[in-house]
Amino acid sequence: MEADKKFRKPRPFWLKWLVRLVCAYIGLLVVVLAAAILSMSGTFLLVVLELFVENDRLQEFNYQYFVPMSEFLWNLFTALVPGL
Repeated sequence: MEADKKFRKPRPFWLKWLVRLVCAYIGLLVVVLAAAILSMSGTFLLVVLELFVENDRLQEFNYQYFVPMSEFLWNLFTALVPGL
């Protein structure tokens, strides 16, 4: 064991930072996609709920808050993923 550590080359500094950057990028994608999915689920839930309740205030709330947020998050996700 001790002899293996002596002959092992240290990892390059740039490689460590490259791996950290890739992991941070993937983490950002995961967070943005999760937020987009949650906002789209909320939008869908309010649309379905509005069908049963027949209340126009839910539709106004949905189109005022959830739809723009869902569109923004989805556009952000597609902008972050190259080729999508």
